[in-house]
Amino acid sequence: MRINAFYGFLEKASRPFWLGLIIVIYLLFQYAFNGMFSVTTSHLKQISGYSIPDLMFYYTPAQLKTVFQHFGEAGIKEYLNLQLIDMVYPVSYSLLLAVLLYIGYGKTKYRTVVWLPVAAAVSDYTENFILRSMAIHFPEFNDTTARFAAFFTSWKWIFVAISILLILFAFVNWAVKKVKPAA
Repeated sequence: MRINAFYGFLEKASRPFWLGLIIVIYLLFQYAFNGMFSVTTSHLKQISGYSIPDLMFYYTPAQLKTVFQHFGEAGIKEYLNLQLIDMVYPVSYSLLLAVLLYIGYGKTKYRTVVWLPVAAAVSDYTENFILRSMAIHFPEFNDTTARFAAFFTSWKWIFVAISILLILFAFVNWAVKKVKPAA
């Protein structure tokens, strides 16, 4: 029954007003990460020379340790503040992706693809909690924990990439049907 409720929610969220609102919220998060606050991903890269691990596809424990070392104490504090925004962001992008997938596949036998963004968000939250804990306790560092963080980071990006590819495929399929003359 809960699965059907999720599909019903996505159907309502796919209406123009709600979809527009979801897009605006997503864009606000993009702005928040890239300039709305003094804490931004670009500022962290500017002060340390390194991007946040959340934006990497994969990293080894040694690479993650290097990133944290280059962040330094001030950068780690900034990263932890940035992560507060990132504790809400997965809802934003996963909802947008799920709604777009629902628009493309919700009325077909392939509608289960709407769960891919949910898997991305779960992976993202797991990654966030692990990285946050590691940053709080740095310079204490555990290679096994870093491997878990990297695992979830990679799966987050895999689920997001597959979702985007499926959305593009649905759009191309829709466009071809629109342009194709009726038989």
